[in-house]
Amino acid sequence: MERVVIKSLAVVNQSVFPPLEFLKNGVSMHKNVLIVWDKDYDPRVIKVIDHIKSKVGHSFGDNCQLVAISEAKGGVSLLWDGYVPGIFTDESESIEVAGDCFAIIFSKSI
Repeated sequence: MERVVIKSLAVVNQSVFPPLEFLKNGVSMHKNVLIVWDKDYDPRVIKVIDHIKSKVGHSFGDNCQLVAISEAKGGVSLLWDGYVPGIFTDESESIEVAGDCFAIIFSKSI
């Protein structure tokens, strides 16, 4: 298994999941959230996870948990266990983190 390390996160190569095309750039875990990488491996997605975790933990408790995130071209797709917090729905349009703005492309509960 090939591995790439990005800011101390291991990225598992697609050879582990060959039929899953959307995983071709690998995956990582950060704070119990699966990161599905795109081709540029943008490390700002880690700040997005930290931001979401800080908001959800204080406001929504255990009824909703972010379980997966994918970033591509300045947008994020989010998967939740439980309900999707109102501030992170598709209709919310964007998340601003440390001066960067990420469009919410997809935000659904699984």
